[in-house]
Amino acid sequence: MVRAKITKEDVFRAADALARRGARPSVRAVRNELGRGGTDTISRYLREWKVAGGGAPAEKERSAPAGAEAARPRARGRAAARAPRPAPPPRGLPGAFFGFARSAAEFVVTAAANVAVEGAAKVGEAARRAAGRGGGASAVRRSTGCRFCEAERRRAEAFARERDVLREEIAAVRTRLANAMASSDSRQMIVQRLSAELEKAKEEFAAYKEEAERKIRELTEALAGRGSAPKKQPPRGGRKKTSA
Repeated sequence: MVRAKITKEDVFRAADALARRGARPSVRAVRNELGRGGTDTISRYLREWKVAGGGAPAEKERSAPAGAEAARPRARGRAAARAPRPAPPPRGLPGAFFGFARSAAEFVVTAAANVAVEGAAKVGEAARRAAGRGGGASAVRRSTGCRFCEAERRRAEAFARERDVLREEIAAVRTRLANAMASSDSRQMIVQRLSAELEKAKEEFAAYKEEAERKIRELTEALAGRGSAPKKQPPRGGRKKTSA
């Protein structure tokens, strides 16, 4: 029987369950929790879970102000609005490359805006957690503070890894964009050269056609003139007979 593939939601739920029990949500622990799944798939979804702030207690998530969640889309929109707009493509760029260039530029702008918003959200979440741990006995504060610092350190490392991956993706997109634009320029030069050769061929054909029509006209007139020339009439009465 073929087992169903695991989804990102499955990994997120398993990681949250492990975190609530105080266990470290490693790839092996999540796989044991689910009872299935490939290590590569679990590792990829687990990185997304860490970047998304996974591991926070459920009550802390519920106690977060509702306005913070509502403000994130607005903050993302403001960050995207402040981001630099992509430069217009050069003239003559074919439609396919123009669409690719626009998509690549929009990807870079959106990715930069998302990184800025997620970073601000993480800082705000860390501040709220630190403020929520202000009370209690000193031993509890020290223990909680150590766990908090360790969790934040792991999240910072995960965020740094995701940032490096994003930078590599942006660099790859820029490289593909530059190659596409260079290829487009060379193709445009080829098109211009072929267009010039086509115009030259048209001019030569027009001259040849004009010369051929002139020769045909002269030949037709010559044949018509030969057909209309008067024929020589023989003398009347014929030749006179000589007497013997």
